[in-house]
Amino acid sequence: MGVAWGTTSVPQATPELLTTNYATLAKRCQLTEPQVAVGSSAVGEDGQTASFAGQYETYLNIIGAEAVVAAVARCWASARSERVLTYRPQKR
Repeated sequence: MGVAWGTTSVPQATPELLTTNYATLAKRCQLTEPQVAVGSSAVGEDGQTASFAGQYETYLNIIGAEAVVAAVARCWASARSERVLTYRPQKR
């Protein structure tokens, strides 16, 4: 299972890792398909001169492993959104 969103591709191993971890979460929560949130957390999001809080996309109430993979791809793609690409150079 591979996913591409715009020009962002999820690395080949990522869908399997996300699917496995989503299944583990479901088992631990004793739910068939728990609702999860997908948001960014990256090195360099917050620094001494800039904060990227709110610049990247966050997705709430994601249900199902395939939906999680797609939301991760969209979240990664948001790192190259017009909003971020405009903000980043202003803060360097």
